Amino acid sequence: MLLNAGYPLTLVIDNRTLKSQKDYIENISAQLNQYNQASASIDMLDAESPAIGRQMAGALHKGRSILIFLDGNTGVGGIYQRNNRQLRVSFLNKTIVSRSGIATLAHATRTPIIPIISYYKTVDGVEIPYYDCLPAIAPKAIPAEVFVRETTQQLYDLLADYVRRYVDQWESWFYFHKFLDFDALTATSSDEEPVVDAPVTAFRFNEERYSLFKIDQTGYLFDRQTYQAFPLTDDAFDWLHQLEQSSDSTSVEGDSASDGTFIDHWWSQGVLQSAE
Repeated sequence: MLLNAGYPLTLVIDNRTLKSQKDYIENISAQLNQYNQASASIDMLDAESPAIGRQMAGALHKGRSILIFLDGNTGVGGIYQRNNRQLRVSFLNKTIVSRSGIATLAHATRTPIIPIISYYKTVDGVEIPYYDCLPAIAPKAIPAEVFVRETTQQLYDLLADYVRRYVDQWESWFYFHKFLDFDALTATSSDEEPVVDAPVTAFRFNEERYSLFKIDQTGYLFDRQTYQAFPLTDDAFDWLHQLEQSSDSTSVEGDSASDGTFIDHWWSQGVLQSAE
């Protein structure tokens, strides 16, 4: 939209996207300029560069508009970087770890943030793109820490509202689990009631919390609560898989020394439940 209107634009994207799509983005920009008989320029900045803050401030000083993807949520150190400058915010009933650069830049440069949400509606089998330009969020005369925290939460609340309405259109489902607050998830898990001794007879696979999957030839146990995956030996995977397949209809009783070893271990981890 900004390029179509002839405004100079600075796009902030992660390092991998910058390397793989830089030429494509520049080509699209050139086509738009040719179509509109304009000369709007587009610059691209690496969101993971140590100098990104200074570079964005410089772009604003030159009168350029900056486009940042909130759900990209990356910055210096990459997507997995964690430090005390990041925020923990609520998003879709979970706590995530978020970068704070958007709100920090707005407060430092006294520049308003204009949230824009893109989605589409299908009309007669044709997908029509929409771009909702929401009310600007102007910097306030409050401490930077307060503004950054409140504004970042406000931005995620706006995004969550649209994600709930257009669940299938949000491509970030494929990687957004990387931003979950694993420390909080693990703490919640460890705060549960202690596990009692394993039952003598009937038990079943705890499919409400755990699931099994394989990548290549390696089996894994996935914890839905902490979003962690644990590699399994072939024997352990086969034993749990057999139990998982039978858990819908019946319980299984250990009838060998090997089963007893598995039962004691997986019961203590909460992977097994009583079927009595």
